[in-house]
Amino acid sequence: ARVARLTLSHLSSATQDEKLSKAIRFQQKNRKLGSPLEPLLKKLALNFDTPSDLHRDIRSVFRMLDVDDSGALSDQEMIEGFAKLKLTPKIVMTADECKAIKTHTLACAEDTELSLDLFEKLMFGLLRDFVQRLMH
Repeated sequence: ARVARLTLSHLSSATQDEKLSKAIRFQQKNRKLGSPLEPLLKKLALNFDTPSDLHRDIRSVFRMLDVDDSGALSDQEMIEGFAKLKLTPKIVMTADECKAIKTHTLACAEDTELSLDLFEKLMFGLLRDFVQRLMH
């Protein structure tokens, strides 16, 4: 029974690792083609005049997504909140994509909730990638 438990826990861990690897590969592929957040990135990139404007807009998005006013964004808040933004096309992001975006862009643990500072770093990293894709 002990051997069976060890084997099952090992398989469970391996399955989680495989899921994360798959999500990261998926996100990396999408980064070449475009992020699930591309409609938001496009709007942010095209609608600011000064760095202060961009910071203000990113903070505004954070406040819209932080529905529980905790000062941190869970994956669920991001997934549901991004989908509610009035953008075309509509943002549809899976939990795996959300985790992959965070781990790839911020190099943080997949279960990390994002503070305003981390959210800004995430958005600036994604915006940098978005602009670089446009230039190639």
